[in-house]
Amino acid sequence: MDLVLGLSMTASSIRWVLVDDATGAESRTVDRGTVPVDPAFSAETLVGALLDRPVHALGLTWTSDAERIASAVWQALTDRAVENVIAVSDVEAAEALACGIADLAGLERVVVCVAEPGASVIAAVTPDGVTADRVDPSTLADVDGLDPDAVFVVGSGDVAGVVAAVEERLEVPVVTAAEAELALARGAALASGSAVSILDAEAAPKRRRLSPTATLVSVLAAAVVTFVVSLSVAVGMSLTPDDPAPQMARAVTEPTVERVAPPKPATAAPRAPEPEAPPPPPAAPPAAEPVAVELPVPAA
Repeated sequence: MDLVLGLSMTASSIRWVLVDDATGAESRTVDRGTVPVDPAFSAETLVGALLDRPVHALGLTWTSDAERIASAVWQALTDRAVENVIAVSDVEAAEALACGIADLAGLERVVVCVAEPGASVIAAVTPDGVTADRVDPSTLADVDGLDPDAVFVVGSGDVAGVVAAVEERLEVPVVTAAEAELALARGAALASGSAVSILDAEAAPKRRRLSPTATLVSVLAAAVVTFVVSLSVAVGMSLTPDDPAPQMARAVTEPTVERVAPPKPATAAPRAPEPEAPPPPPAAPPAAEPVAVELPVPAA
């Protein structure tokens, strides 16, 4: 089985999820856990414990205040020569998650609030596109100006408090899901598996599109399970969230083709002269006429 590992890092904790069959329709959680970031935290020890079994891919996401932790984990992975590590910032993850939820729900205007201690993100999908911004956790519920059709709340922070605050301000569905704090970690795992599969030129099965009439709770649960396959082609390999993500290599110029003038029509070769008729054979000599010759008569 192909195992993929996802880590979601904040300044206070690291949540991780180990998933089996990341590109399948029924991705299964094999293991999960939380590690506090305290003075005794060691990135080398964490990576050594998590990689006690081989993984096909590893996804990392982090909040803006956890860049030091993310750098330490990245270095520990580099020291172990771990391959297929995919990194994505919290803003990119929130944007992709919002797009995935909007697609699953069939909604044009969706807001996703990622509640994390010390750093939060609001992502909004509108007919004009998707945007995401880091905000102070105290302002996470200020989404009424975005005019959403529904609001989804995930993260490891005060999810219940954000849900209650949004419900007081808006009359639209406000939805969360069980284990919402693992959404980004699981998403990072699935995104890394999908990215590696694309790079390996393996066709990933398409997700089943839910009907717009499906309940929003089911939509969010599906989004938490499948996250966003589109994230696999948008992930960045740089640890600095503001740095542009590298693009997959692609041809930017077409090979120059030298134009060749079309060949001139071939001129017909002159016809060979017809052979002259052989001269008539010489006339046969006239037949000799018989001549009478008198022979002497011998004596008796």
